[in-house]
Parts: sequence; structure tokens; C-alpha cells
Amino acid sequence: MRGKIVTLAVALAVAGALAWRMSATTGHEAAPSRIETVPAASRAQVQTSDRPAERSTNQRDTKPALMSGVKADDRTQHVATTQAKEPIDTGANEQTKPAAAGIASYPASVDESVVGQPFPVSQSILAVCEQDSRGTFCEPNKALLAKMAEEPREEPWASAAERAIRALVELEPGTDRPRAVTFTIRNLECRKTLCFVETASHMAAFHTQFFHFERDNRLQAGYASFSREIKADGTEVRVTLLPVLRAPFSTRELSEQRRRR
Repeated sequence: MRGKIVTLAVALAVAGALAWRMSATTGHEAAPSRIETVPAASRAQVQTSDRPAERSTNQRDTKPALMSGVKADDRTQHVATTQAKEPIDTGANEQTKPAAAGIASYPASVDESVVGQPFPVSQSILAVCEQDSRGTFCEPNKALLAKMAEEPREEPWASAAERAIRALVELEPGTDRPRAVTFTIRNLECRKTLCFVETASHMAAFHTQFFHFERDNRLQAGYASFSREIKADGTEVRVTLLPVLRAPFSTRELSEQRRRR
């Protein structure tokens, strides 16, 4: 009896072992079908996800082209701006500062045809200078006249300076009113750094206060030479030769610079 029980137990154990192996084998064999199904779905998902990846790659490839277009536009605008600003040169403006501080600066034009042509001086002034043994005023003016004869005429500075000098001779200082004593301008000319004006009057030599003139203009009056002329009818004429020098600043601008310091 005991032997039968042992035999039965062994048989059951063997059967259980066989059943467990079969179930394990069956589970292991069924897994590939599930794995096989998952890769198929995953491949579909990967393929689907690859398409956006390809689009993002295309977008990345497109961005450099757009950026290069923007850079090209920027370069074009920069070149156009540079070309528009090229005629405006800081150095040229410094060399062509106008006689009056309020006059805008323009590119200079130089006329060389006047080089070698002296400023016309009245014979009465020359005669006085010949008799001036000390040469107090004539000698400096002779040197300035010689220098001016070798200068070209620079525009627009020369014309602006001539307008300022004409106003100095014809108007009361610091006003728009004509002078009480009338002065005739015989000759007036400016070149590059120098001007000369010769005036005549039946009443007086040309004396004036240069405060407003030098305050408002980049000009400096020099020392004048005087002479007298007697006409055939006995009328006396007072002649004045006045040099005017180009200055880098007006006295107003110099005062402002001193205050800022």
C-alpha cells in the first residue's frame, strides 16, 4: 500500500513538472507574437514620428536661408546709408567753417585763378605807407597783402565773410540801421584766410567798435591804415584800408568754451 502511494506521488510530481514545463514553454512561445505585434505598431509610430522630424530638419535648413536674406538686406541698407552720408565729411566741415557762426557749413570750392592777383589799394594809402618811416601800421598790412595775393578764393567762406564785412561798414554796430556817416566801399575781397576792405567817406575815416562783429562772426579785424585825398574841387576824402583775418572761433564761442572749462 505504501509503495502504491509513493508511486502515485512520484507520478503526480512528474505530471506536475511536465505541466509546469509545458505552461512555461507555451508562455514563452506566445510572447513572441506579442513582441512581434508591438514592433509593428512601434515601427508605424516611429515612421509617423519621423515625418515631423523630417519637417523640423527642413525648418532648420530653411532658417539659415532666411537669416542670410536678412543679413543681405541689412548690408544693403548699410551701404545705402553710408553712400548717403559719404558727402558729409567731418574734416571738410572743419576746414570750411563759415565766417558767421549761424551760417551752415558746405563743402569748400577753391578758385585758383585769383592766385597772384594783388588786392587793389588806393594810391593815397601807398603814398602814406612810403612816407611812414616807422612802419607802424603799413608794414604789417604790406605783409598781409603779400600773403593774400598768394591765396586762392575759398567758397562759401569768402562770400559769407564779405557779407559780414559789408554789414560792418554800412550798418551801425549791432543793429540793422544804416550808419549815420555814410562810407563807400571802394574795394572788398576775401580769399581763403584773409580779407581786405577799403572805404572812403567825405566825413571821417572808418572807425568803429568791433565788439558785435567779432562776437557774431569768426572774423578778427586787424589794424587799419589811413590816408586823405583832396579832389580838384577841394573836397576832402578819408580813405581807410582794413584787414580782416579768418578766425577758428568767434569771441562768443570762445567765451562759451571758457565757461565750460
